[in-house]
Amino acid sequence: MEIENEDKFQEGYGYVKFLNTHADGSETHNAEHTDYDFPLFRLAEAYLTYAEADARLNGGQVSGKGLGYIKDLRNRAHANSNISVFSLSDVEDEWSREFGFEGRRRVDMIRFGNFTGVRRIWIGGTAAGGTLSDYRSIFPLPSSDLVANDNLVQNPGY
Repeated sequence: MEIENEDKFQEGYGYVKFLNTHADGSETHNAEHTDYDFPLFRLAEAYLTYAEADARLNGGQVSGKGLGYIKDLRNRAHANSNISVFSLSDVEDEWSREFGFEGRRRVDMIRFGNFTGVRRIWIGGTAAGGTLSDYRSIFPLPSSDLVANDNLVQNPGY
C-alpha cells in the first residue's frame, strides 16, 4: 500500500494495541476509538523489569522466578511459552514485543546498548540505512535553555 498523504488518518498502517472493551467484554461508550492513550504502568513492565534484573545478575540468563514471569507474559499473549532458556537479548526482544508503539523503545535500546553502532534501515533517509553515532544516545539541550542559562554547555556532538 502506498501512502500518498501522511496527514490523512485513514492512510498507512494501523496498529491495534488496546481494545475499547471492559474486562467483562462489554464495550465502552465509543467502540471505534479507545478512551485512553496507554496505561502508565503495567504488570508486564514489572515482570520484564524483574526478568531483566535477574538476567543481569545471573550472567545474562533469566532463571527461576524471572523465567516464570516471562512464561506468564507469553501465555497471556498466546505466544510460545514452552521455553527453558531465556537470555538478556531475549528479554530485550520481549520488551519490544510487549510495549510496541508505547513510546519506550529508544530508551530500552540505549539501556541494552543497541541504539548506536548498529545498522538500521532508514537511518540517513534511505532504505539501505546506516548507523547512529554514540552521541545520539542523549538529546541536545534546547537553544532556549542555553540562552537562558550561561552555565549550561551543549551536549557533545550537537
